[in-house]
Amino acid sequence: MIRGIFLKSPVAGYIGCTEAIRRLNYVNELPRINSPTLIMVGADDPGTPVAAAQAIHERIAGSRLVVIPSASHLCNIEQAEVFNQHLLGFLSAETT
Repeated sequence: MIRGIFLKSPVAGYIGCTEAIRRLNYVNELPRINSPTLIMVGADDPGTPVAAAQAIHERIAGSRLVVIPSASHLCNIEQAEVFNQHLLGFLSAETT
C-alpha cells in the first residue's frame, strides 16, 4: 500500500519534498523543547538512523528513546504492535 502511494506521487513533488527535508536542521532548537518527548526509531532505518535519533534524544532534556528492532523507517507499520506498546505506555505515563 505504501509503495503504491510513493509510486503515485509526482516525481517533481517527491524531489521537492526530499530536498526540503534534507535541508532542515533544527538541532540547535531541540534544547528548547520542554514537553515530555518520546523518540522512536527503527534499528535498521537508513534515512533517520539510530545515531540521529540519539542526537535528538541527547538534546531534549528528559526525553525517552526507543529503538525498535527489525524495523526501518516506517517502524510504526513494520512493527506496529511494538510501536503501539511503547507509544501507549508513554502516553499512559504522561497522563497519570
